[in-house]
Amino acid sequence: MKQGNQNRLKNMCLAGVLTALVFVFTAYLHIPSVNGYVHVGDGFIYFAACLLPLPYALFVVLAVAADKVNLKKILK
Repeated sequence: MKQGNQNRLKNMCLAGVLTALVFVFTAYLHIPSVNGYVHVGDGFIYFAACLLPLPYALFVVLAVAADKVNLKKILK
């Protein structure tokens, strides 16, 4: 396998794992605070942004955000 393809595959796998981690830690682990709650998923979003190239980091953030947004309501 060529080096470029190997890097793409590594980034895609890492983006998939980080997407799953962000989803789980956002959906299930909430920490109460004064203004509502904080979740550990925010930390994994920042970690993905630091670790991955831009297109892969955007995938992590947008894949989790798409779960929270009601697209049918927006597209009407």
